[in-house]
Amino acid sequence: WKALPGAKASALLTTDREGIWREDNHAWLFSWKNQSIFQAGPSKNMNWYSAIDDGDQIPAGTRDTDDAMCGIFVMYEPGKIFTAGGSPDYTNAAANNRAHMITLGEYGEAATVERAPDMAYPRGFSNAVVLPDGTVLVTGGQRKSLVFTDTDGVLQTELFNPATKSWKTLASQAVPRNYHSVSILLPDGRVFTGGGGLCYTAGGVGASTVNCNKLVDHADGQTFSPPYLFNSDGSEATRPSI
Repeated sequence: WKALPGAKASALLTTDREGIWREDNHAWLFSWKNQSIFQAGPSKNMNWYSAIDDGDQIPAGTRDTDDAMCGIFVMYEPGKIFTAGGSPDYTNAAANNRAHMITLGEYGEAATVERAPDMAYPRGFSNAVVLPDGTVLVTGGQRKSLVFTDTDGVLQTELFNPATKSWKTLASQAVPRNYHSVSILLPDGRVFTGGGGLCYTAGGVGASTVNCNKLVDHADGQTFSPPYLFNSDGSEATRPSI
């Protein structure tokens, strides 16, 4: 390990009603050129960080008018970042449906931010995966971020196309996927979605110090088959050969 005293973390903090233990959670970090790191959120302010010598931190502009804790963030092609959703506070806060496309330049330069069309649903604690065709699949989340619950869960999946800057609502999931859920692209082009809830309690149901409901834990998963796996008539498409 190497200490980077010049890379000040205070610049990436959000403003959360529960204070510092929430404000420094889950930074949206992307590796970039020459040992630089771009921080896209969840704070409304973006920053550059450097891992050279003692490190450094340089403001990179503002993404939005509010923080977006536990929103989604993916680099869909080199230097192009897509973000959406999240809420101003970590929990017990209304989620938003706003989306942004961020373009990176050189280290230290302000990033270019373009407001993309809104998602159909506000989502906190959702997940995003970049698919092989360059689109972004968004799954799960809640209209109001509320840890360890399925309250106001969104079952519908959404697909964003960065080339056309448009959304499409797709098939619904069978199980809510909210706090502590995950989505992963599989080698065959499908997407695995799983988890949700899963808080630790030493004494069983009802013993949680954060009042989580073990009855809405989801220690399971499912797979989503994107449209490119099918022909227009619904039959399975011929798989490409490489």
